[in-house]
Amino acid sequence: MERRDLPAFLGRRAEIAQIRRLLGRSRLVTLTGLSGVGKSRLAEEAAWSVRKAFSGGVHVVDVSREAGPAALARTAVQAVGAGDGRLLLLLDGVERLAGPCAALAESLLRNAPGLRILATGRRSLGVVGEHLLPVGPLPPADAVALLAGRAPGRGIADVNRKAAARLCERLGRMPSAIELAARRLCAEPEPAIEDLLDDPFHETAARGALDRALELCSPDERHVWSRVAAFPGLFGLADAERVCVDIPPPAELLDALIGLIDKSLLIREESGGEVRFRVPRAGAGRPPRGHGRDRPVPCPRRTSDMDGPPMLTRREHEVAELVADGLSNREVAEKLVISKRTAEAHMEHILAKLNFSSRTQVAAWVVRRRGDR
Repeated sequence: MERRDLPAFLGRRAEIAQIRRLLGRSRLVTLTGLSGVGKSRLAEEAAWSVRKAFSGGVHVVDVSREAGPAALARTAVQAVGAGDGRLLLLLDGVERLAGPCAALAESLLRNAPGLRILATGRRSLGVVGEHLLPVGPLPPADAVALLAGRAPGRGIADVNRKAAARLCERLGRMPSAIELAARRLCAEPEPAIEDLLDDPFHETAARGALDRALELCSPDERHVWSRVAAFPGLFGLADAERVCVDIPPPAELLDALIGLIDKSLLIREESGGEVRFRVPRAGAGRPPRGHGRDRPVPCPRRTSDMDGPPMLTRREHEVAELVADGLSNREVAEKLVISKRTAEAHMEHILAKLNFSSRTQVAAWVVRRRGDR
């Protein structure tokens, strides 16, 4: 395993220690959590910290870079075959090829006695013997430390610490969102920390992470999520039964709750023999889509979906219109008398809100709306 040239890893020392312990007694450990919670970086840091315990080396397979199941299997088998004795395989982003990754993990573990697997994903692999470790938002102190570490020179550690703490809470203490905010703070003299507190992008980023998790859910699971997401704290099975009425049937409600836990949309806690559930911090209180009493929640929008209600602010609509006219970010900034970085931020918001991945899709969406007027 080669150390990537990345900014220093901050926080999560308790989680790293726990991963080290789990790898000592379990052959398959999977870190689960919402998109943006920092699973990949945490797994990489944990793998680096235990590298000396694996004489056969630590090998990383980024599932997102593999063309399909066959290519994934070839890459993983080559990695495992390259080492002798104890070795660790890091499978990063298993939800993209969940079934093939599960089958691959079972096969490798069966045929390579010295192998340990550390996986990351928005859902578990469902393999016998798998040990799950849910990864939640950063603790408050770690969140502020990450913002300060990624935005040096902004005085976060002293005079602005309270504002930084409020911003981190607004960002759900999610590492990806905090690092984006830090980049914006460093890009130019403004915005100040206080200016970011009311930025609607925070809600958009959180919704994007939830939508990506909801894409993995069945209609029943999405329906249950739409009801229980409003609980502010811990709730029990009886509470879920009350708000879910008869959809899904009571006998299937527990299966739906288990499915939501499996996909990191719920956290299970047990105390005094009583099982309770709670919504992860980044998803708590989010207004669910399709809250109708008698119908399942519709699937989150796909990138090919060009319809649906607009969710953009007035300024974002202006930016989208100019993008459709062929203007670059620099030209958009000049036209609207804003900084280029602000124009780029608006573009990031638009892509996230519409669940698009390119300017071409935004332009097509605008043209479609123009035709419908």
